[in-house]
Amino acid sequence: TVGREDVQQLGALRLKSSRSNIPSHLRSMSMSCSDKLVRWGVLGLGGALLSMYIPNPIVLSSICVSKDPRAVDGNADLGQLDALRRAIKKRIESALMSIAEKEKGWTVKPPEVAVVTDVFENSKSSSEFRHDTKMNALAHNTPNNKGRVKKESVCGMSINWHQTIVQEAANAEVTIGATGLKRGKKPKCPTDVINTASRLSRYHFALRCGKRDPVSSKTETDGHYSSYRKYKQITSTHLLTRVATLALSGGGPLAGWVRSSSQDDFELPHE
Repeated sequence: TVGREDVQQLGALRLKSSRSNIPSHLRSMSMSCSDKLVRWGVLGLGGALLSMYIPNPIVLSSICVSKDPRAVDGNADLGQLDALRRAIKKRIESALMSIAEKEKGWTVKPPEVAVVTDVFENSKSSSEFRHDTKMNALAHNTPNNKGRVKKESVCGMSINWHQTIVQEAANAEVTIGATGLKRGKKPKCPTDVINTASRLSRYHFALRCGKRDPVSSKTETDGHYSSYRKYKQITSTHLLTRVATLALSGGGPLAGWVRSSSQDDFELPHE
């Protein structure tokens, strides 16, 4: 289901960005944020490569969000909380119930969800609320609705760091949210993209895993793993593979999940 195409559909999987004015061939094949949270709540945060070192699923115990100033549901914020429960917790519970019928060994509990009373002033919802408030005031006070209100832009950068004695890893890394690349000179060729990729990227994580676990990173054909997808298929545990198949291809809330295409795969260098 493509979200926001015609009508909102509760519980439907959505692609982002799913604006109807974007041609279908230019739309992202990435699932929406709430869908990803549901998947992580069912399968864990780790994924295939990390399961080599941490076999048990890493799950969230709770999810807290700030109050949305646009929500109109009284002082208790029950409307926003109900929507959060319906979109996250109840869908995770439903998926886990369908998995438990066929896979008894998967013991995962859904996270608790909560809405805190404080408003995160730098959030997208707060920014849109301030803009709409100014626009309404301008339309009320300005004859013929003339005038403009400058729209706020949320910060497009993120920072990551690691608490460690290794100085290189401890240094903060600033990345551009839209691309996932390190802040700095714009890449001009594919090689530049690899050199500017964040240390949190799948590419660098796969390289680190290959160096620490050279045995499972080999294939029978050429002695090396040739792509990221093949590497994941080799290293993924049988239990995780079975559970992921049940969750994404069964009849639960994650059925119909858009899997990564060949365009989302990439080659890994030979050692």
